[in-house]
Amino acid sequence: MNTPDYTWNYDSLETRLYIQKPANEYPCSFEVYLFNTAKHQNTQTLQGYHTFYLIRLPYPEAIASISLTEVSEKHFASSAKAPFGGIQCHPGCQMQELIFFLSCVEKWMQQNSAKDLLIKTAPVCYNPTLNQILHRIYLMNAYQSIERINHHIEISSIDFSVRIKKSESRRLNKCKQAGFRINLDKTSPDREIFKFISDSFSSKNYKLSISEEKFEVLAKTFPEEFLVFTAKDEHQLIAVCVTVRVSKNILYLFIQTDLLSYRKFSPMVLLYEQIYNYCQKEGIKTMDLGTSTDHNGVIKPGLMCFKENMGGVKSLKISYQKAIM
Repeated sequence: MNTPDYTWNYDSLETRLYIQKPANEYPCSFEVYLFNTAKHQNTQTLQGYHTFYLIRLPYPEAIASISLTEVSEKHFASSAKAPFGGIQCHPGCQMQELIFFLSCVEKWMQQNSAKDLLIKTAPVCYNPTLNQILHRIYLMNAYQSIERINHHIEISSIDFSVRIKKSESRRLNKCKQAGFRINLDKTSPDREIFKFISDSFSSKNYKLSISEEKFEVLAKTFPEEFLVFTAKDEHQLIAVCVTVRVSKNILYLFIQTDLLSYRKFSPMVLLYEQIYNYCQKEGIKTMDLGTSTDHNGVIKPGLMCFKENMGGVKSLKISYQKAIM
């Protein structure tokens, strides 16, 4: 890495800020979530990144980091377009260290006349203990919290069909009896996949949050992490679930949709089973099912009910916002 643009010191702690376009990776003492990596950030914006790292001197590896983008003049977000950003850190980080780290971020924003900061954090289920600490720190520093319900499934040796509601188990058997084929696509998805997703969203009056161009970029940039599960009735595509390997232990269900004409079968249940089995095989501990809201942030009760029928457990996904004085 080059010389940092700014540094702040307190005892043996140092916060370093790198203003970069494109962003570069920095050695960290923790596994960085895919959405927080420089490689992913460089697929999201041409604006460049302001990335802060917390260092325990004399050790060179960062014990915490956060990346910000300027979404409009003097308005910053972490992150702007990815599902989440926020502070990520080593499990051994102390509260006082993180308080110092966030204070450095705010000092820089004040010095540069920033107006506000929006921090979208990872779902609580990713690390409940650490989330509790960060939640206290954000609130102590006068951030307003915005909470959304998230669902996840903890992977275990228990068979998927045992975990789901009996009504969904019957639909699962109905799909199998119909002979639907399921597949995991480990190559870059073709245009048929995106067209199916786009058409399916349009038929339900949903707004798709990603363009075809961006979809292709992500699939080609992250062939090992960007996985597409499909269900077909003979040669007809009837359901798709696009997943993202966020970390070694977490698989995020990014986009999921099916044909309205096949709702009586509910082929998405079949895909959930396939994904759950894949997680078992790969040693993944958590299936993040995501939030159940539309593009306006309005809760979709039907989707929420479906996730709970699949064995999904409720938790929170929290954003924090603060006007910078």
